[in-house]
Amino acid sequence: MKKIVCSLLVCILWVLVAFSQEKDEDLYPFHSPVTGKIGFMNADDEIVVPPNYSFATGNNVWKATKYYVIGVGEKYSKEARYALIDNKGKFILDFKNEYEWIGERDAEYGFIEVKKNDKYGYVNLKNEIVIPLIYDFTGAYSQGLFAMQKNGKWGFTDSTGKTVIDFKFDGVGFFSEVQPDGNKYAEVDMNERSGFINEKGDIVIPCIYEFAYPFTDGFSRVTLNKKKGMIDTKGKVIIPIRFDDVHYSDLTRQFTARKNGKDEKYGYEYTYDPKGKLISKKRSSYY
Repeated sequence: MKKIVCSLLVCILWVLVAFSQEKDEDLYPFHSPVTGKIGFMNADDEIVVPPNYSFATGNNVWKATKYYVIGVGEKYSKEARYALIDNKGKFILDFKNEYEWIGERDAEYGFIEVKKNDKYGYVNLKNEIVIPLIYDFTGAYSQGLFAMQKNGKWGFTDSTGKTVIDFKFDGVGFFSEVQPDGNKYAEVDMNERSGFINEKGDIVIPCIYEFAYPFTDGFSRVTLNKKKGMIDTKGKVIIPIRFDDVHYSDLTRQFTARKNGKDEKYGYEYTYDPKGKLISKKRSSYY
């Protein structure tokens, strides 16, 4: 019994020691009270990056990456130059690259958005070009594909820079995770209307909607004539497009739709099952 108690005490002590050794490895920006320049401190208030820069990202939004953008010159100006550091203050992308913009949004996947000579592309963490800097703009990276704009139109490339989906759309969203039918879909815009394509670039749902949200669990919320409803991956209307608001819960697998009343305080709330069958209707307060 004593051996068991001792073993438990040792385990508890080990956990406590391990927990106490965990450190906040994020960096935090600070301004020099003398020059007004920006640098970074760690959680122990130790200066990791001296305050020599005109601007920097804040406490990194993309925490999984532990990368931070710093810059010189006036932010967003043509003269501004950007660099990328890690949470130890080490340069990943140096100022000598003359990048006019750096985005660390996709750094957790090993890709960094960069801009040079007014053109966009991607490099990896070794500053090797992944997607050539020949594009008008970059969009979201999702499911192994890069949304890029070229000559005013949007399409997708793979991680080698090869065009996978032609540049023919006015706008594109990100590709969804695999839906129940085994496919992935991305929202696209043409002639100020939204629809969906598959991974081959085929338009599977025509661009007829004013707005369309990414698919979740096989359903997308769409807007038509300023009213909202739900469609499935075949384009079939599951919840009539006549509501002022509609949501789907993947926890309850039910839809909640709302129609505003004629007064300013009350409306009606409807609950539907995944097949679009009405479960309940009730009067509800906006508040």
